[in-house]
Amino acid sequence: MASPLAYMVKQRAKITMDTILTQVFMKSSTGAKHSTSTFQTTVIRGGTEGVNKSYSNGVRALSREGLVKDVQHVLHQRGIPVDSSTYVRLLRRCIDMKDVVVGQQIHAHILQTRFKSDTYILNTLLDMYTKCAHLVDARQLFNNMSRRDTFTWNMMLTGYAKHGHADEAFRIYEQMQQQGVAPERMTFTSVVNVCASLGALGKAKRVHADILQTGITTDIILENALIYMYAKCGSIKHAREVFEKMQKRDVVSWTALIVGLVENGCGEEALEIFSQMQEGVKPDRITCLSILKACSSPAALNSGKHIHEHIVKAGFDSDVRVMNALVSMYARCGSLDEAQQVFDDMDIKDVVSWNAMIVGYADHGQYAEAFDVYHQMLKEGKTPNDVTFLSILKACSSPVFLNLGKQVHTHVNKAGYTRDVRVGNALICMYAKCGSITSAREVFNKMATRDVISWTVMIRGYTEHDHYREAFAVFNEMQERQVKPDGITFMSILNACSSPADLNGGKQLHARVVDAGFGSDVNVVNALVGMYLRCGSLKDAQQLFDKMETKNVISWNTMIGGYAELGNSDQSFQAFHKMKQEGIKADIVTFISILSAVHSPAAVEQGRQLHLLIAQSGFDSDVRVGNALINMYVKCGSIKEARQMFDNMASRDAISWNTIIGGYAEHGPSEEAFRIFKQMKQENITVNSITYLSILNACNNKAALAQGKEVHTYIVKAGLESDVRVGNALVSMYARCGSMKDAQQVFDSMANRNVISWTAMIGGFSKDGDGEEAFSVFNQMQQEGIVPNTITFISILKLCASTAALLAGKRVHAIINQAGLQADICVGNVLVDMYAKCGSIVDAQEVFDKMHERDVVSWNAMITGYAQHGLGDDALQLYDQMQQEGLSPDSTTFVGVLSACSHAGLVYEGLQLFNSMCHDYSIIPTVEHYGCMVDLLGRAGLLNAAEGFIRNMPFEADASIWTAFLGACRIHSNVKLADHAAKILLRTENQNAAVYVQLSNIYAAAGLWDDVEKVRNSMKDRGVKKEPGRTWIELGDQTHSFMIEDRSHPQSEKIYAELDRLGKLIQTAGYVPDTRFVVHDVDEKLKEIALCYHSEKLAIAFGIINMPSGTPIRIIKNLRVCTDCHTFTKFISKVTGREIVARDSRRFHHFKDGLCSCGDFW
Repeated sequence: MASPLAYMVKQRAKITMDTILTQVFMKSSTGAKHSTSTFQTTVIRGGTEGVNKSYSNGVRALSREGLVKDVQHVLHQRGIPVDSSTYVRLLRRCIDMKDVVVGQQIHAHILQTRFKSDTYILNTLLDMYTKCAHLVDARQLFNNMSRRDTFTWNMMLTGYAKHGHADEAFRIYEQMQQQGVAPERMTFTSVVNVCASLGALGKAKRVHADILQTGITTDIILENALIYMYAKCGSIKHAREVFEKMQKRDVVSWTALIVGLVENGCGEEALEIFSQMQEGVKPDRITCLSILKACSSPAALNSGKHIHEHIVKAGFDSDVRVMNALVSMYARCGSLDEAQQVFDDMDIKDVVSWNAMIVGYADHGQYAEAFDVYHQMLKEGKTPNDVTFLSILKACSSPVFLNLGKQVHTHVNKAGYTRDVRVGNALICMYAKCGSITSAREVFNKMATRDVISWTVMIRGYTEHDHYREAFAVFNEMQERQVKPDGITFMSILNACSSPADLNGGKQLHARVVDAGFGSDVNVVNALVGMYLRCGSLKDAQQLFDKMETKNVISWNTMIGGYAELGNSDQSFQAFHKMKQEGIKADIVTFISILSAVHSPAAVEQGRQLHLLIAQSGFDSDVRVGNALINMYVKCGSIKEARQMFDNMASRDAISWNTIIGGYAEHGPSEEAFRIFKQMKQENITVNSITYLSILNACNNKAALAQGKEVHTYIVKAGLESDVRVGNALVSMYARCGSMKDAQQVFDSMANRNVISWTAMIGGFSKDGDGEEAFSVFNQMQQEGIVPNTITFISILKLCASTAALLAGKRVHAIINQAGLQADICVGNVLVDMYAKCGSIVDAQEVFDKMHERDVVSWNAMITGYAQHGLGDDALQLYDQMQQEGLSPDSTTFVGVLSACSHAGLVYEGLQLFNSMCHDYSIIPTVEHYGCMVDLLGRAGLLNAAEGFIRNMPFEADASIWTAFLGACRIHSNVKLADHAAKILLRTENQNAAVYVQLSNIYAAAGLWDDVEKVRNSMKDRGVKKEPGRTWIELGDQTHSFMIEDRSHPQSEKIYAELDRLGKLIQTAGYVPDTRFVVHDVDEKLKEIALCYHSEKLAIAFGIINMPSGTPIRIIKNLRVCTDCHTFTKFISKVTGREIVARDSRRFHHFKDGLCSCGDFW
C-alpha cells in the first residue's frame, strides 16, 4: 500500500505550476491589485543584466510581496528555466502564509523535476512542513531523503521540539549520533531545550557531556541554555556550576539562573544572585519580572520593595507587565494596601492588572474586596477574560458567596466561556466550595468537553462534603470512560479514605496508584502516607514513608502532622528534629503542623520554645502561623497568651478572629467570645461559617439560649442555614442549651443531613435523658441509609452505658463489627466501658483481650470496670500487667485502682499505690484521689485516720470527700463523726437531699428518733425533697421501671404475688429483714412491711416471672442499694438459682448462690 505522501505526490503532480502560483497569488494580501503583467514587467526590466538575473529579482520581489501568478507561463514564453531558487522562494512564501496545501502542491512538482534529490530544496520543504506543524509529512520526507546534512537533522529535531514532541526530538538526536552526524551549536541549543522541556536530568547530563567533548564551551548562548536546562530538570546545583564556570556572563545568564532558582523554590538564593548581578550587569525587564516572583511571602516584603525602587530608577515603571508583576508581588507578600496603591497609580491597566488585584484579595481571603475590584472592572467597561473568571470564581469559597458565584456564572454564559473547560472546572469548584454540590454536579453533567481536571474537581468536591460514595462513583465512571487519572486525581480520591473503616479501600487505591505509574511520584506518595495516617494505620504510613527514595518538605510535614493528629506528640517532635538533621528546611506548613502537636497545658513550654524558633525563622508575621500560635495557646489552656498573640498580630484574617472566639468559647469566659464576635462584625471582618461554628460553641448552657437564638438569626440573614456544618452546629447548640424542641426543628428543616447531623441529635437526646428517643433516631438514621461513624457509635454506646441497656449495647456492637470499626481504638475503649457499666464484666474483658492496639484509656476502662464490680485483685493484676507492657499509668489510672482498693477493702495496697503515684510518677493528687483514700480508710473502719487524711490535704475538702466520710460513718454507726461531717456538708450542700437521707439513716440506726424528726423538719423547711428510688430492668426491646410500692405496672398482681412467694421461701432459708435504717419510729413488724416492696425487689420479681430460667437478671437503681435489699437479693439468688446483677449509684453487685461479689464490703 502506497504511503499518504506518495499518494499525494501522484495526485498533485497533475497540477500545473500556473495553478500553484495562481493560488499563491490569490492568498496574498495585496494580490487583487496586481496581475501577470506585473511579473512580466519585472522580468523585462531585467534588461541587459540577463534573463536569469531578471527572473531571480522578479521572483524575489513577488515572493516577498505574495504577488506570484502564472510565473511558469511567463517564464515558458521567455524560455527561462525554473531553477532551485524559484522553488525555495515559493516555499518560503508558503511558510510565511502558513499554507501547507500549496506547499504540498509545490512538493509534488519538485518530485517530477531534477530537483527531487536537491538537499537544499528538500531541507526547505522540511522547514515548511515542520513550521506548518505537519510533522507526519515532515518525517516521511526526512525518512525518504537519501542525503541528510546537519541542517536536515536540526530541522527535524527542532520541529519535534517546537510542537511538543520532546521525546521524539531526543530520539532524532540519538539517531543523528548513531549515524555519525556531528551535532553543531544549533543542534545542541535545540536538544538542550528538549531536555529542559522533558525535565530529564539524566539526558541533560549526557547532552552536556557531548557538548564538552566537542569543545564548544565558550558559546554564551549555549551556556545560558544549559543553565536553563538544568534548572528545568530540578538541578540547581548543576545550573550554578555552569554559571560559575562561564568566562563571560550577560543579562540572560543572570536571568536564567534567577528564573531557575525561583522555579525551584530557592527564592532567597535568587534574591542574593539578583543583588550580585547589579554589581556589574544591569537587570532588564525580564530579570525584574523573574525576580519579583521570588518575593512570595511576608518575609520577602522588604526585598520586594528594594526591587520596586530599582524598577522605578530603571524607568520600567511605565511597562504594564512589570507593574502587574509588582501588584502580584505585594499581594503575595501580604501587603494588599501597597498592591492596591501600585494598581491605583498605574496610568494604563490591562485585564492582567485587574486580574492581579482580584487574585491578591482572593488568595488572602478578602473575598468581598475581590468582588469590589471585579465589579469596578465591569463598571469601567473592561472585558473580563478567562483568567478573570478563574480568579473571581476562586473568591467564591464559602456558602455566603453562593449568590455572587451564581452572578459570575451568568457573566460567564454571556461572555461565551461556557465551552471553556477551565472555566467549567472553576464553576464546579466554586459550587462545591459554596456548599451547593448539586449545582456543581449539574455544571459537570452539562460540560460538552471534560478533561481529567473536570473529573478530579468533581471528586474533590464530593470528598470535601463527605460524600465519599459519590466520590468513588465518579472515580469509577471516570475510568470506565477511559479517562486516565493523574496524580492529583489520586490525591483527591485518597481523601475519601478518612477513617479506619476505609483502610482496605485505601490499600486498593494504593495498588491502582502503582499500576498507573505514580508509585514514585512524591506528591502522590505523600497523599498515600496521609491516607494511612487518617485511617489510623501508623505502621503502613511509616513503612511507606521510610521507603520513599525522595522526600520533600511536604513528606515530612505529612508525618509530623499525622503523628500530631494521632496524639503521638513525641514522635511528631522526633520527626521534626530528624527533618532538620537531614537538611530539609522547615516551611510555614512545618511550623503549623508541629504546633498542632502541642495541645495540653503540660506542653505549653514546648509551645513557647516553638514560638521563639518561629520568630527567629521570620515566619511570625505570617498570618497563618500567627493563627496556629493562637490555636496552640488555646489548646494548652493559656487563653491569656492566645489573646496576647491575637492583639499583637500586624494583620488578622477571619481565621484569627474565629480561633480566639473559639478559644473563649472553650475556656471562657463565653461573654468575651460574644464581645469579640460583635467587634468582628463592627470592624466589617467577613463573618463566615467557621465564625458561626465557633460562636455557637460558646452557647453551652440554658442561660445562653437567648444568645444562641440571636446568632441563629444572624445565620439566617447571612444565608448560611443551608450549610450542613452550620445546621449541625445549631442542632448541637440547642441540645446543649436544653432545647431539644428547637434542635428538632432545625434538624427537620435541614435540606441536607450528614452523619454528624444525626449524631448531634442522638447526643442531644442522650444528654436530655431521653434515651428512648435517642435510640429511635439511631434506628431511623440506619433506615435512611446513613452509615454511623466513630462518633455516632461512641455516643450511642455511652447512652447504653448510662442506661445499662446491655441488649441494645450488644446490637450496636454487632453493627460496629459490620461497619469494620471494631479495630478502632476509641470504639474499643467505649465498648469496654459500656459492657462494664452494663454489668457484663466478662464481655468487657473479651473486648479488651481482642483489641489489637491499646492505649492508656483502654487499660483505665478495664481497671475501672473491675473496680466498679468489686474485683479489686483483678484490677491490681491488670495494673501490674499494664506497667509490664510499657505503659505509664496516668491520673485516671490511679483513680481506678484506688477505687478498686476501696471497694475491696485493700487498705495496705491502696496506701502503697497512693504513695507510688506521688513519688514514682510525680502525679499531683486531685480531689478524686483524696476522695478514694478517704473512702478506703472509712470503709475499713479507720474513721480517725480518714479524718486525719482530710485535715492534711493541701486544699480544702469538697462535698464529695465529706460525703464519702459521712457514708463511712453510716457503715460503722459513728454518730459523733457523722454529725461533724454533716454540719460541714450542709454549709454548702443544704439543698442536697442525699446528705439529709444519710444523716437520717444514721440517727435511725442508733434509735435517735428525735434527731430523725429534726432532719425531716429541716428538709421540709428548706424545701428539699428526697429523690424517689427507682429501679429499671431491661426485657427484650423494652425497659421497665419500678418505684417503691409501685402498682402501676400491668403485671402488678403477678409481681406482688411472686414477691410474697419469694419472701416465704427466703424466710425459710434464714432471711431476717434488716430494719436498722427504716426512718420511722414504729414497731418492728411495720418496719418489716415498709421494707417489703422496695423498687429493686419489685424489679427482681418481674425478672423471675418473665425471664427464662438460667438467664441473668440485670437491674439498675438510681440510688445506693439498702442493706436489707442487699441481703434479700443474696437469699433470692440462693433459693432460685438465678444470677442477679445489680447496679446502684456507686457500684455493681453480682449475686450468685447466696453470695455477693462485694463480699458485703460496700
